[in-house]
Amino acid sequence: MRFWDFLCGRVPRVVVRVREHLIPENLLKGNYLEDSNCRERFQAWVLDLWESKDRLIDELAARYDTYPPGRAPDVARS
Repeated sequence: MRFWDFLCGRVPRVVVRVREHLIPENLLKGNYLEDSNCRERFQAWVLDLWESKDRLIDELAARYDTYPPGRAPDVARS
């Protein structure tokens, strides 16, 4: 399904999950612009959030048998 289908009311189900993520204390005290270690820790934390989001999308898509374009699992084609 495409975003346009959603806007046109052709999407039968929309699943929304909202989670609050507190920024870890050690990331609040660093200087992102000037400290490369701080920047790497922050980027690793964001990457972990992003990967968790991708896993959740995959789980929901599998449960509802719907994958967004480009996100369907690899399937051997004959």
